[in-house]
Parts: sequence; C-alpha cells; structure tokens
Amino acid sequence: FRIAKRIVAAFLLLGSAAAAPNSNSTAVTPYAIHVPDSVLSDLKSRLAHARMADELPGTGWDYGMNPAYMKDLVAYWRDRFDWRAQERRLNRLPQFKTNIDGLEIHLIHVRSKNPGARALLLLNGWPSTIDEYSKVIGPLTDPASSGGRAEDSFDVVDRKSTRLNSVTSRSRMPSSA
Repeated sequence: FRIAKRIVAAFLLLGSAAAAPNSNSTAVTPYAIHVPDSVLSDLKSRLAHARMADELPGTGWDYGMNPAYMKDLVAYWRDRFDWRAQERRLNRLPQFKTNIDGLEIHLIHVRSKNPGARALLLLNGWPSTIDEYSKVIGPLTDPASSGGRAEDSFDVVDRKSTRLNSVTSRSRMPSSA
C-alpha cells in the first residue's frame, strides 16, 4: 500500500506536471507507448519459425493447448494483429512513468471534469496489463456520459509495474516472478 499511496500522492500534489526524465528520479514524466520496429520484426520472425507439436489423436484440449487453435492464434499475431493501431488506441490516454523505491511504474492518470472528484487507484496484478481497465476509465471519470451523475466521478490512476511487463526489461525480471 505504501507504493499505492505514493502514486496517488504524486498526482494529487503534482497534478500532471512533469519534470525532466531521469532514471533515478521520482519525477512523474509523460510517457507514450512505442515498441521499436526491430522488436516487432523479431516477434514476427519468431512466430513464423515457431515449431508446433502434433496433436495427439482424439485428445482435443485434454493435454493443453489444442495445436490447431494454437496455429490459428500464431497466424493471427504474425499476420493480422495491428500493433501500431493498439499503440495509437492506448496512447489516447494520458500516461506517465515514475520511479518509486527503485521500481519503475507506468500509469494512466485521467482527471474528471468534476473539481470535487475523488481519487481512485485501480490496481492490477500479474499477469495483467494496464489496458485491462481502459474501458471503465471513461465512465469513472465522466459518469454523466454513461447515464450516471457527474458528482459520482473520480480522478482515475491505473498503474502497472513495468518491471514485469516491459519488452525492454525482461533481463531484469526477478527470478521469483
């Protein structure tokens, strides 16, 4: 809860003001998702070269992932999934990064139009993504647009520790994760 309190306090005190980025700084800095082309190319290459197990006759899903389903899923991620469209969608929300107790935190902070809105910290665990709450942020910050009352709005902070889900920090993942 100490980290959660610090995240909320940072936004209540600092608003969305940002300082110059510094990896050792606890400053709250604006952030936009952008996965390098080389990472996406590497992923497509790995998916193209994935070796699939043969299906055991008559077992379906009894021994894990159905190979036919897995092949379709891999083909979707390799050939049809539009990562750049997802980046654009996610980057519509105001995002920030900060460092708390040596842990890099990626968060979304959306303020309500209601000056009396209360802070609401949305927490998610592992495995999950910061995107899991993206569909409820609008109704929470602007309930009137969903048939609710404006006075029931929140300033929303949705956070995710990036140590466990960052494309670039896999080598720093704790062995206990």
